[in-house]
Amino acid sequence: MVKSIAVPREEEEALRALLRRRQQLTESLVRVKQRIKSLLLYIGQTEPHGLRSWTDKSIRQLENMSLNDAYQILLKSLIRQLRFVQDERQIVLNQLQSLISKTDQQNRLGCLSSVPGVGSITALTFLLEVFNPQRFNRAEEIASYLGLAPMVHHSGEQTPPGKLQPVGQACLRSLLIEAVWMWKTKDEGARTMYNNFLSKMGIPQKAICAMARRLAIILWRIAC
Repeated sequence: MVKSIAVPREEEEALRALLRRRQQLTESLVRVKQRIKSLLLYIGQTEPHGLRSWTDKSIRQLENMSLNDAYQILLKSLIRQLRFVQDERQIVLNQLQSLISKTDQQNRLGCLSSVPGVGSITALTFLLEVFNPQRFNRAEEIASYLGLAPMVHHSGEQTPPGKLQPVGQACLRSLLIEAVWMWKTKDEGARTMYNNFLSKMGIPQKAICAMARRLAIILWRIAC
């Protein structure tokens, strides 16, 4: 009745902690961008062209805006925070990739990144958060670990469609869902699979989650 749990090695846990530091910086970056946009909306200023993608040109236009002295100081403070978080996140990522390159995980990382739609960040996050893919014996286990397996509760003879439960690795799950959008764009087979799921489920979000489950299983098999 006692179920075992997987405990990462000290090196694996240290790399995961550094990866999660990068994720924290990403969340901070999102918040400071929201604060800048909220400030512009509050004072009735039009956003510079290109601010949607936060290009360097649009940020320079923000710095050169003619505002009330207090608002000008506030905006420049937010921009300094934005630049700091951007630089710090890149530093952490570079150092993390440097540490990974010194381990035996580099080949696995390259294989994971070769899947269409899976970028280096998604591959790195999958590699470090799963950390020991061989511990999963079935595809259903990795799907459940990531919160991509539907949970079904019923007492009758018919099995109703299940719903995803918000458990597991939330950050990795969101990265996989983002990767699926690119996967179905780049791969004809993935696009056909998505259309089949969509025709059965009728809701794009459900089809994407089903595709994310398939993608997670593919990455798990590659990592093994």
